[in-house]
Amino acid sequence: MPTGKARSARTPATPPGAPYNPSYGGRVSLVTSTLRPVTDADLQDFRTRFDQLGLYLQEQVKFDDRWVLLLGGRYDKSRADIDNRTTGVDKNVRDEEFTWNAGLAYLFDNGLTPYFSYSEFFLPVAEVNGRTGDPFEPEEGEQWEAGIKYQPPGFDGSFNLAVFELTQSNVRKNTSGGIQTQLGEVRTKGIEFEAVANVTERLSLTGSMTYLDAETTKSPRANERGKTPSQVADRMASLWAVYTFRGGPLDGLALGGGARYTGNSWGDNTETMEVPSYTLYDAMASYSWDAIKLQLNATNVTDKKFVATCDYYCWYGNRRNVTASLTYSW
Repeated sequence: MPTGKARSARTPATPPGAPYNPSYGGRVSLVTSTLRPVTDADLQDFRTRFDQLGLYLQEQVKFDDRWVLLLGGRYDKSRADIDNRTTGVDKNVRDEEFTWNAGLAYLFDNGLTPYFSYSEFFLPVAEVNGRTGDPFEPEEGEQWEAGIKYQPPGFDGSFNLAVFELTQSNVRKNTSGGIQTQLGEVRTKGIEFEAVANVTERLSLTGSMTYLDAETTKSPRANERGKTPSQVADRMASLWAVYTFRGGPLDGLALGGGARYTGNSWGDNTETMEVPSYTLYDAMASYSWDAIKLQLNATNVTDKKFVATCDYYCWYGNRRNVTASLTYSW
């Protein structure tokens, strides 16, 4: 396959001095990173086989009617055979890892529940480094989280406030030329608030806010260290409301609406290309009678055109999307 993204172009058969009477020859493909014609050396045929086996065990216990303890462990073993059928170079990768998670919470009578949790993760990658041709290292990481949940007595709702820190190793990102490589280590600290409340029998609200501070703490490239990696928005927020009619001629009708906000992010790993923030609006309408429910959902109802994210290359977000569903329950 090409080492960079290829695009099609036409090669002029007449001198550039005849712009109003051009004559075009055959089509050629250009490598985007260098704008040179694609040669046979750029075209490679890969065949990859990937297998992964995971075994896990998890237990949750409650004791003294106050404490809740969660313990879990997982063992993963993977095999990736990456064969370059053009060059004849084969890569055989074998990875295995044991990860675990734990959580502890205390239940107060007044509805408060403080908690603490820790977890690890392991993700094998069946791809090769675009610069070196060597197989990628598995992505690994750990996360701890501390927070407090509150469910007020007599109130149909709950609130959750949490702080967390996530450390990820070997994160895959695109670099100059659109070639995918791995960063050394990314550390993300964050604060998150969530609320769910049935304000009345008819009105329910759901909202959340998140603040993230991500930093590349280790990297083989000096200009990436201490910078925010691509595709990490610094702030996110959402609010959703649903009003359900009870009784009368509109009994069974529900109307919902809300907004989603995504803050600024970077389109590269050196903080040189900024992706602007955006806000999207969604809506819902449903009607239920007996065991039948008809629902209509619309996302990005204003049909906003926006750039959702960039990682050297950029992608537009989804435009207006409307779906209808009919369900029957028994």
